[in-house]
Amino acid sequence: MNTRNSHMPAIFITGIAGFIGSLIAASLKLQGFPVFGVDNMSTGYQENLPLFAKGKNWWELELATRTNIAQLAKYMRVAKEAGNGQLIIVHTAAPAYDANSHLLMGLVTEGVSVGTVTTVAAAIRAGATRFINFSSMARYEPVNMDLHKAAIGYREDDLIGGMTPYGMAKVQAEQVMMMSMERHGIPWVNIVLHNVVGMGQQYNNPARSVVAMWLNLRLHGKPIIIHGDGTQERAYSPWETIRDILLELIITPRYQGLTINVGPDPEHSMSLNELAVLVYKVAGDLTGNPLAIADDPPVYIPTDNIASMKTAVCNHDRIKMLFGSIPNPNYEETLSRMGAQMLEVEKDFDYSVFERPDLGKTALHPVYRDQKMTIKN
Repeated sequence: MNTRNSHMPAIFITGIAGFIGSLIAASLKLQGFPVFGVDNMSTGYQENLPLFAKGKNWWELELATRTNIAQLAKYMRVAKEAGNGQLIIVHTAAPAYDANSHLLMGLVTEGVSVGTVTTVAAAIRAGATRFINFSSMARYEPVNMDLHKAAIGYREDDLIGGMTPYGMAKVQAEQVMMMSMERHGIPWVNIVLHNVVGMGQQYNNPARSVVAMWLNLRLHGKPIIIHGDGTQERAYSPWETIRDILLELIITPRYQGLTINVGPDPEHSMSLNELAVLVYKVAGDLTGNPLAIADDPPVYIPTDNIASMKTAVCNHDRIKMLFGSIPNPNYEETLSRMGAQMLEVEKDFDYSVFERPDLGKTALHPVYRDQKMTIKN
């Protein structure tokens, strides 16, 4: 990557204060790119943006309303001027509540579908020169993993559709983005992430970010909560293993028109029970209290109130064809860094997302309804 080009395009990131958005923002700014963005601060942290000034490099704005299209386009034009007429939109903003999204279907549909349409419309009005959309593995959920024998993983050309409101909204958002970009001659890339973990991830939300949520609980001596029997298989993507690939996909035009899975291979997957053992170990090492999982076992709760695939992993033949091998994940090292950050800034769980669930509070599991997940004594 050329970091000395005085005519670098501007990068405009939606969800800039969130986990993925803030890491991309910091990485590209340190390479010399003019970086701007917006966030509604629903799941983002302002401390994720130490390199950016609010009101100058980023603005607080709600994307899930079409009345903000003009204002969003105005912010994008500020970025475009700084980029000498070149403007790359990086759309990461989304209320990523996949498993719980049937309880939060209005929030999720507005945030994903309307938020993407708003971003796409503003990008067209601002004259964006490229559009990078961040999608989710939830797009593949209709695919029976038995067809792939769980070792091959979801391929980019598999059937898509989603089994949850979140997955369905992600599919619709992709399709609107692609159709609109093609119609207006704007190159696009559709990046499919899955289970990204790392520092800066939200760890006080009881409805998302399982790894961070569990680690927060264990660092404070609390049992973790597992939906189902814990045999569900997932592969996790440490930020540092995918960072360089993501940055290349964003700033290099040669990948336009592609949907690309980015993450570790199925061979690096583990069950939730195996993940729990690792979380207990890391938390014990960090706190000096190496309590075995058998001595303080997880709390297993029914999966009736959430949607969860038994096995969900992605195939990465396409990304390896383009970039070669992806660095192997070191989950223990990643969790250790995350845990150290959590101990520095303690945050108890925030249940505000469940204040007005679409199906009413009676539909919530008591863990959420009674706010049983807490780090307090």
